Amino acid sequence: MTAQQTQTCSGPHLEEIVGRVRSGGTLLVGIGNTMFADDGAGPHLVYRLKGRTRATVLNAGDSLEAYLGKIAEAGEKTVVLVDAVDFGSSPGTVAIFTRDQLPSAASGTHRVPLGLIIDCLSRMCSAEVYLLGIQPGCTQLGADMTAAVGRSIECLAELLSDARRTGSSGRGVMI
Repeated sequence: MTAQQTQTCSGPHLEEIVGRVRSGGTLLVGIGNTMFADDGAGPHLVYRLKGRTRATVLNAGDSLEAYLGKIAEAGEKTVVLVDAVDFGSSPGTVAIFTRDQLPSAASGTHRVPLGLIIDCLSRMCSAEVYLLGIQPGCTQLGADMTAAVGRSIECLAELLSDARRTGSSGRGVMI
């Protein structure tokens, strides 16, 4: 696995994703269940970004496979799946993965493995698909989100919402 990992929300791969958001044509898809503490990182991030970013945002919750058609119909050049993923790092660590870099745990809480979903999306919409993984600390039912994951969401929201202030009109629409 050769993904860019960071505790401070920086790094070349994350900077590339931020650049894509700034240039438009990006769909950010939040994945996860907010009832399971850090597993809700993806939905929490896209809700924070609604109306504050140039990207189109979508909360797929824990049913990503049900949204494949909607994701393809969005017609964006880049799709970024945002999910809590156990890749063996410290809680709150952020990593960007391509299809070939997915950790084996990337399908742990999903009915359909993320690798298969990324393959399907790549074929359905001809988009470049990335996984923005946030290392969870706790995925227990009813528990609060950990402070480390909360800080990462805040940092990512700031980075991606700042992308709107580039002089271009922002979208930030929820589909």
